[in-house]
Amino acid sequence: MSDGDPRIDISISDDHIATLRAFLVLDSGWEELVSQLAQRGSLGGFAELGRAAFVVAVRRRFFSWSVAEIVRFVSAVRVRLLQDDIEIDPSTAESLIRSALGDVSQVDLDPDKIGSAQLLLLGELIFERDLNDAELDDFLNLARRFAAGRIGDDL
Repeated sequence: MSDGDPRIDISISDDHIATLRAFLVLDSGWEELVSQLAQRGSLGGFAELGRAAFVVAVRRRFFSWSVAEIVRFVSAVRVRLLQDDIEIDPSTAESLIRSALGDVSQVDLDPDKIGSAQLLLLGELIFERDLNDAELDDFLNLARRFAAGRIGDDL
């Protein structure tokens, strides 16, 4: 971070990467990893990595986009998640995606819904891409670099 930058410098550790990876591959132990991060006071790095991974995944999925395409995607995600009795607020989901794409008009989000919606959407975006282990590792490393500000917003 440069002088005068109001952002907090949160480092992304290998533990953060391992925890997000466990979530994305549906490893049942991912919640225990989150608990361990919480006990160490290290959830900030995990949250920042999750946010960065979400932005990277959204920008890759919706390279060129329309509101209708986002609505269709969120609708399909909601149908898949409801099969497991998981609900996601469509307005929050659509706003998060549009915000990640640079649509600054999306500002009124319920803070209690953002984190879980981002993780659920990220999981669906990664599932849709059907990444192998090496591709997932590459994606997580890209997200880590994006979170650290080592690559620009243009991905």
